[in-house]
Amino acid sequence: MSKKPGHIAEFWKKYLDDEGEVQNAKFLTALIKYLEEHENEENKENIKVPSFKNKKSRELFAKRVTNQIFWPDPESKENDIVTKASIIFACKKSTFGPFITLFQTISENLSSTDLPFQPIDFFWGHSDLSRITKRLKKEKSYCMRYHDDGGFEICIRKVVEDGSDPSLRRERIKRMNLKSKGVIWRWEEQIAMIQGMKINKHDFGSVGAWLKELKDKEIIEEPVMYGTAYRSYVDKKNKNRDHEVDNAFKGMRS
Repeated sequence: MSKKPGHIAEFWKKYLDDEGEVQNAKFLTALIKYLEEHENEENKENIKVPSFKNKKSRELFAKRVTNQIFWPDPESKENDIVTKASIIFACKKSTFGPFITLFQTISENLSSTDLPFQPIDFFWGHSDLSRITKRLKKEKSYCMRYHDDGGFEICIRKVVEDGSDPSLRRERIKRMNLKSKGVIWRWEEQIAMIQGMKINKHDFGSVGAWLKELKDKEIIEEPVMYGTAYRSYVDKKNKNRDHEVDNAFKGMRS
């Protein structure tokens, strides 16, 4: 049994020769190898990765994680490289949490059987808010991105009644590990009041459960897919989902 890196530095040194940054293609190869080596292995470090149905499922999961989760830094408009800093951001306590459970957490929270689309489909990484504002055309259309301080935020096209310029409603959710509850995802709902903003706290078991709540409350309606994801993973002619890709990202064996 090979030694399993328990944190980012060890992973980077073992699988990427300790380079400062690497192209997506090189990182993808390293990630596939890492997932392959640690799938279904018992280990003292408690490393957890998803279980995949087959090799293709593992590769598709690794590709989407590489391209959308590990943005090089919050200021970058491109995501064709992976850096240590991008992994560190993803592993913030308020985002996905520790590296040893990172990929399991991604699988559990950016896939959801309660929604018509997987959250990864409309996850925009560190995309600039001005870019998102231009892409959200319809009222209550939305996408998800990293919050600058960790965790995630939903960007929602506001209802405009007076012909003013479009703007966004932004709602944040963050991961928390509480002694009384364990790991939860907290949404601090902002409610406009005459005397200011009121905050209502809501706790969820997953990001997908939070998104379902927003959908049920009719706060969000139609997601806007990241980049070319819609063209790549959805048949635009008949709007059928590519179930193979969805199941691959979900990662778990049924």
